[in-house]
Amino acid sequence: MRCRRAFGNEWYVIPIDLDVGTLTRTNSLVITDSFGVQTLISPVSDPAKPVAGWSMFQLSGIHRKDTPDLGPRSNLLFLAPSLLKTIDSRPLEEVLFMRDEMANIAWAVEHVVQGAIENRIEPGAVPDAPQTTLPTPSALPRYRLATDVPVNWTPLLPQRVTDPPSLRLVRAAMLTPDGTNAIRQAQGELLNAAGTLRLFNEEVPREGVKVTRQFERTRWIGGSTLLWVGLRKQVGRGEGSSALRFDEAAL
Repeated sequence: MRCRRAFGNEWYVIPIDLDVGTLTRTNSLVITDSFGVQTLISPVSDPAKPVAGWSMFQLSGIHRKDTPDLGPRSNLLFLAPSLLKTIDSRPLEEVLFMRDEMANIAWAVEHVVQGAIENRIEPGAVPDAPQTTLPTPSALPRYRLATDVPVNWTPLLPQRVTDPPSLRLVRAAMLTPDGTNAIRQAQGELLNAAGTLRLFNEEVPREGVKVTRQFERTRWIGGSTLLWVGLRKQVGRGEGSSALRFDEAAL
C-alpha cells in the first residue's frame, strides 16, 4: 500500500504583551501536537543548524567606516514606538512623478518648492526669461530640433545597470529654448538631494507617484513636543504628456 504525505506552510500568530521601545529575544518555543508529543523549535538561524540562507524580520547592525560589516542579529524583535497622530503643515515641496508613454520617458514635475526664506514657490507659474531677439516672420518653414516643455518638468531617462541587472530612471536636464545652451536645473531639495538620482524603474508606475515634503509636529510619550521635516508618498494622477517632439518643421 502506498501512502501519500502532504504538508503545507502554516503561520501561527502568538500574542505577547511588550513594552514600547524594548528589544526582545525568544528563549524557547515548545509545540505540543494532537498526540501530546512536545517538540522544541529552535530559530532558523541557530548556529547549531546548517546555514539555511533564509531569514525574515532580522535586525541589521550599524556599519561604521573602517570596520567590518556586521551580520544581521537573529532572534531579536524591536518594538519601535509609533505615532498615533501628527499635525502636518502645507507642503514645502510637492513633486509628481509620472510616465509619458508618447515620449517614452518619465517626468518629475515640481508643483511646489521651498524658497530661500522658507516660502512656497510654484515653478510652473514662473516663465523663462524672454528671448532677446524675435524670429523674423517668413513663408519658409523653420526647422526645430525639439519642442519646449514647462520649466518645472525634469526628465527621467531609462538607463540599464549591469550590477545587478536592472533598469533605472536617471535624472536628466533640458536646455532653455533661447539658444544659449543653458541647462535647466531642478529647484527643489527632493530632486537635488543626491548628486546622481537613480530610481528603480518600478518606483514610477503607470498611476504615478506624488511625493510631498512638509513640517510634522506631535507630542511624545513624556508630553514633549517634537517637530521635524517628513516625506510622504502617495498615489499620483496617472500618466501625463509633455508634448515633447523632435525634428519638426513649422512656418
